[in-house]
Amino acid sequence: MRRRRARVGIAAAAACALIAAVLVADRGPLSPPPHHNLAFGERPAPQLRVQFGVDVARRTIALAVLSDLSGPGAATGRAVTEGERAYWHARNAAGGLRGWRVRLRVRDTGGSAGRARDLLEHDASHVAAVQQSFGYAPTRSVLAFAATRKLLVGITGTQAAPLFDRPEALMTVAPDSVDTANALRLLAERSPGARVAIVHDNGPSGEDALAGYADAVLASGLRDGGRRRLRGPEPASDVAAWLRRTHADAVVLAVGARRLAAIRAASRSLGFAPLWIVPGGWSLTGLRLGAHDRLWVSGQVMPRGRSIAYAIGRAQAAAMARVLQRAIALDDLTPRGILDAKLTLGRIELPRAAAVTFTPALGPPTRASAILAPARGGRWRVVAGPTAGAVARTLRFAAARTLRPTHR
Repeated sequence: MRRRRARVGIAAAAACALIAAVLVADRGPLSPPPHHNLAFGERPAPQLRVQFGVDVARRTIALAVLSDLSGPGAATGRAVTEGERAYWHARNAAGGLRGWRVRLRVRDTGGSAGRARDLLEHDASHVAAVQQSFGYAPTRSVLAFAATRKLLVGITGTQAAPLFDRPEALMTVAPDSVDTANALRLLAERSPGARVAIVHDNGPSGEDALAGYADAVLASGLRDGGRRRLRGPEPASDVAAWLRRTHADAVVLAVGARRLAAIRAASRSLGFAPLWIVPGGWSLTGLRLGAHDRLWVSGQVMPRGRSIAYAIGRAQAAAMARVLQRAIALDDLTPRGILDAKLTLGRIELPRAAAVTFTPALGPPTRASAILAPARGGRWRVVAGPTAGAVARTLRFAAARTLRPTHR
């Protein structure tokens, strides 16, 4: 009986050895369980999800920069791009984002919407997100393509209200209406009953600035001296003559760089010197301003010596860094993972800029504006820190949506 049991045991062991040999031949060498070194209760690290523009071996993340470096907005586009480059150069030198470094693929759109989209379509499989899309028309074209790829797009060179409701948009500025309303609130506090006027472009930004102007004048007790929409290439001398007839103490100029410079010069030649209020400050790039200039800029950045556009570029890059940090923490550097990281980022502080908040509810990331004035040596001084007035807090924007991101 004992011999029979021994023979059965030997046969069973031989069968097990044969099965193991078959498994080894079929699947390769046997290996220990993947998490055999984990301590009791410890969870295995999740695997990082990547898709485009991420080199795991070199730990680099590629971002597209679609800027106007040679077109009508070249001076501003170059300043914004310089600010973004400076930020990432310093950040990479300091160790990057948890050991990850960022590479910028800079492309010149020339201010063309078609070229901006073509460049992004070409680069889409080589970048994880877009650090910069410059200007309103090019950005609309870029966003149309980005929506099909769930690609995050940093937007500069425009503050048009319709862009703030796009989930793919990463903006660190407020709409022109917010900046206009906040500037007029401060004016009403310092000069009650002052007479004001506005000159604005016939486009989304100009119309938005007009909305903030109208609400602020109504609520603040300021006197409305007049409103002028520039529908075409009107002579600056005609605009200046009209402004002088308004007898305005302050004038909101929601126009492009060339028009702004021409209107100010023509007004000066007529002896008309109001307080000029410029929402955003994009149109001041390249202008020589001194402490004697009566001018306010209402916006979100507070630069020391560099241009406003340069400061916005640095703030924009800092916001993208926070988004990428969150995406890395969530182990998802796919375009959709980066987009979801932005939608769930919450409130963040930015260097020398107003704090911004990103949520699935979309809308403007801030309703606060800082007021700047020119100082000596081409510098800026802060007239008032970032504050959101009652009108700016209650302005309504088109159809805000609430999204449901993948990550929570």
